[in-house]
Amino acid sequence: MTRQYLIIFSWVSFFQLPGFSQSIPADTVFLAQATQNEIALYSKAMVAQSHLYNGTEYGEYRPLKEENPFFLNMSDWTDGSIYYDGWLYQNTPLLYDISTDKVITEHYSSRKKIQLIDNKIEWFALQTHRFVHLQDERLPKGFYELLYDGITKVYAKRLKSFQQEISGLEIIRTFDEKSFFYIFKQNDFYLVKNKKTVMAVFRDRKSELNQFISKNHIRFKSNREKSISMLAEFYDSLDK
Repeated sequence: MTRQYLIIFSWVSFFQLPGFSQSIPADTVFLAQATQNEIALYSKAMVAQSHLYNGTEYGEYRPLKEENPFFLNMSDWTDGSIYYDGWLYQNTPLLYDISTDKVITEHYSSRKKIQLIDNKIEWFALQTHRFVHLQDERLPKGFYELLYDGITKVYAKRLKSFQQEISGLEIIRTFDEKSFFYIFKQNDFYLVKNKKTVMAVFRDRKSELNQFISKNHIRFKSNREKSISMLAEFYDSLDK
């Protein structure tokens, strides 16, 4: 790609020499201008990329077996999107280490894993999962998965804690994964664990929500995050 742009640049420069300025056909001028625009866009893209690679090298965990610290055990690069340092990057290789709450990308030339700077990340997405950076004093700072985005919002904090034990002559390492769910309603955050705590948040429409739960056969124990999100969305649909 570099060789191609050098050739184009030389071609444009050739037709901008004073001796040729009076005899260039209109279509050639148009092509030269289009090429200059393409070079400008390429240069702008390179400047944008330089913003993405200003983190530090990631201290990679070396697994003994299949254990890993990543979200959904995605230990291979996943093409995602990220809004970083004022720029939107799409189709970008990403990893999310939820044991350290760090977002990782791959340097385009060295292929090293780069740990991005938390405060420069507004949001990022992996597959259908969207994470936002919350810096509210009422919550532990970090990245939260946005499960439902309405007037009311539902967030999940994903965590993995490292565990190691020795069994006989074998070292066993695991990552214990947990999720904590929060409802954001009327400018307040509520930590919810089960149906009882969710209903306490929505107690002003408790009767309608109970009917909705019964009609839709909602089971908190089988899928908490889906159940919480469904109730939040239904609550937002009710006339206040």
